[in-house]
Amino acid sequence: MTQLEIFLILMIPLMGTTLGSLMVFLMRDKVRAGTEKLLLGFASGVMIAASGWSLLIPSMELSEQGYGKMNWVPAVVGFAADRQLCAASAS
Repeated sequence: MTQLEIFLILMIPLMGTTLGSLMVFLMRDKVRAGTEKLLLGFASGVMIAASGWSLLIPSMELSEQGYGKMNWVPAVVGFAADRQLCAASAS
């Protein structure tokens, strides 16, 4: 894979994120409250799914060797620590 191909592949998520955030700034005061709630609900659902499929399940698979049937313990501890950090930063 050439450096140009790597650069172009990395530009795809960058452009998507940039365009999405640009829409937030351009349409800030023009979105109805119901539409805003719908979009926020969708975004939170995507983030919950991403945390489950991309973070928690691989964590449990990687910890099977050391914990056996208790492979869920590191994922639960990490998730609980994350919740505590988020709660502490919100207050």
